[in-house]
Formats: sequence, C-alpha cells, structure tokens
Amino acid sequence: MTTILPLSVLQTIIAALRTSVDQTVKQALLDYDHKALAKWCNDATSTKAWTVSVSKRDMFEAMNISTYDAVSAGKKESWQLMLSMAPLDFSRGGMRKGVLDIFVAADANAMLASFTENASQLEVLIGGSSTTTGTVTALKRGFVGVVEVSDLKQVFPRPRV
Repeated sequence: MTTILPLSVLQTIIAALRTSVDQTVKQALLDYDHKALAKWCNDATSTKAWTVSVSKRDMFEAMNISTYDAVSAGKKESWQLMLSMAPLDFSRGGMRKGVLDIFVAADANAMLASFTENASQLEVLIGGSSTTTGTVTALKRGFVGVVEVSDLKQVFPRPRV
C-alpha cells in the first residue's frame, strides 16, 4: 500500500535531494530515474539511528534476565510499566534514560545499542541530531520512513515535451 507523504515532508525531501552531492542522486535527477532515486533513498547506511518503534518482545529479548533479577522492586515495576507501554520510541531521551536508570551500565548500554537501526540514505541526508545515552550514540532523525517511486514522480515530474 502506498502512503501519501505530507507536503512539508515532500518539500524537505526535494530540498535534500537537490542539494545532495552524491553522484547517483545527481544522475538520477538528471535522468528522471525515479526508481533509481527511490532505491538510493531507501538504501541502508552504516549510520545508526534510534528506533522509533521497539516492540515489547524486542525490549524483553534485549534485557539480561540475571541483571533484572537483581534490581530493586521499584526498578522492576518501572521496567514492567515500560514494557506495558510498548512499542516505545527510543528516539525519545526519556525512554533511553529509563533503561539506564533501571539496568546496570553494561547491560543498559547493550540494550540501548539494540534499540538502534541503520538509517537510510535519505534519513541521513535530511539529518537530525546525534544524541548519546550511556555509551550509545545514534541519530534522532528529522525524517523516518520509506520513499516510494510515486512520491518522487510527484515531486520530480518528467517535463512534457
């Protein structure tokens, strides 16, 4: 199913792609190759970004049960509350701080690292702010999502001849 991106997001995408220095982007724009441009936009990079929807299962699997057994009753209750609200947006500092507060540093940092994902080319191009919690640094993206060929045809239409 194709989603329709809001005009403000499309304008941000247009500006980002037009100012890109990447040769693939430049050539795709010149050729009106919307398919190549969409592929480039959605390709993963090595830049880590905070995951905006972490499931309860992923949160549970990321924790060390032995460490959880040793935390206080209050911290266990806090973790249960976080789990009950899942999926959680770990681009939000409060969610990350909660993990640090509940678990010991080594386990918390490993958990936080598992709450990141590789950002796409377009997400990196549009940018955001790089934030660090514990020892984990990741991008809090200004745009999160997939760009469809139809989106690009809308914003970069082939000129009529």
